Amino acid sequence: IKNLFFLSPYINELDSAKGEFNIELLLSGKGENISRSGKIEIQDGELHTLLISDPISSINGFANMDNNQLKIDNLNVALFNGDKKNNIDINENTTISGIIDFSSFFNPKYDLKIKGDNVSYKLLFIDVFGESNINLSLSGRDTVLIDGKVEVLDANVFYEFLTEEVGTAFQKEDHKVIAYNFNIPITGNAKFQ
Repeated sequence: IKNLFFLSPYINELDSAKGEFNIELLLSGKGENISRSGKIEIQDGELHTLLISDPISSINGFANMDNNQLKIDNLNVALFNGDKKNNIDINENTTISGIIDFSSFFNPKYDLKIKGDNVSYKLLFIDVFGESNINLSLSGRDTVLIDGKVEVLDANVFYEFLTEEVGTAFQKEDHKVIAYNFNIPITGNAKFQ
């Protein structure tokens, strides 16, 4: 298939997925106890998301699913901001590995490692753009912990603090909680306005 259009209703931030996707999914069992097995291979994939300005491109990788456990050995992607593309060749600069537990299919449990070198980005919800090395882990289901190091090589942050508090209050209807534990050494240039 060329597009994973059926994913977007289940992933709020996903706009579209394009590329060469080879998927094999085997389902067995009854009702609440379905066992999923199979595999997915992605070649020259591209994800458009509502979180960052540019698509995640050059997605290449393979993953196996056995008894609801999707094991990602090596998924490589390119994360580049459009402003940076003119200065460098676009190559895969980020690797994702780990396991996603699909026992509860629409509420998966994550245990992923994300490592990237010279990742450039422009976030859409807040005005942040820059370049970083990242080494993160993402784990959990109802409470998702994002833990790790973001080494800032170059960054621009434009943020207006309207109150003494920073962040957003949790809404009662939201069942997911995202917790962050970042170490952010600034080894390059950073501009705060």
